[in-house]
Amino acid sequence: MIISELEKHYTEDELAIFARDDDLDATGKRLLADLAAVDASIENRENPDPNPEQRLDALVKGVTLAAPRSFAERRMEIQIARRDVEQARDYLAGKMRKANYDAGARKAKHDKPATEAAEKLVAEKFLAFYEAFLASWKMQRNLLNAGIGTYGAFNGSSQIVDLLGVPVGPNSAFAEIFRDLIAAGHVRKMPAGFVS
Repeated sequence: MIISELEKHYTEDELAIFARDDDLDATGKRLLADLAAVDASIENRENPDPNPEQRLDALVKGVTLAAPRSFAERRMEIQIARRDVEQARDYLAGKMRKANYDAGARKAKHDKPATEAAEKLVAEKFLAFYEAFLASWKMQRNLLNAGIGTYGAFNGSSQIVDLLGVPVGPNSAFAEIFRDLIAAGHVRKMPAGFVS
């Protein structure tokens, strides 16, 4: 199956693989219809010779026509053809997966400048968010450490602590995010709250 987001990144050879699979799919459907027609003919006890009069006329004229194939022979022939089509499609499935992977790699390479810019922007915004959240978290901790309580303040940021943990410490989720951002080159150094 061609992935629409990758369409312009497939090679001609890869597109030919998908086209061949579509052809084989159509052939498989036709063979299935042919098999149903043969089964219906068997069920209706039809004569496998579509035109017996023509065969008799030919014999009278001294021409021997090939004997018609029986329904059992036709059925077997169709089943073998269907098996071959399915095996060919199974073989192409691996090639299509590889084509999708390769086209995806080409798309990722093509889109890299835009994705790098987007990640850099995320890193900048996350650093700004972290600094603002750290200041808010410290205010909350100072109140709690002094035994004062928050009295309904800081309700909006409580979910952040639930999701990402406290914004300090070398083993926090925030620290892991910053390690990834540093490894990607989007942040230069670890913020001070993570130094143990």
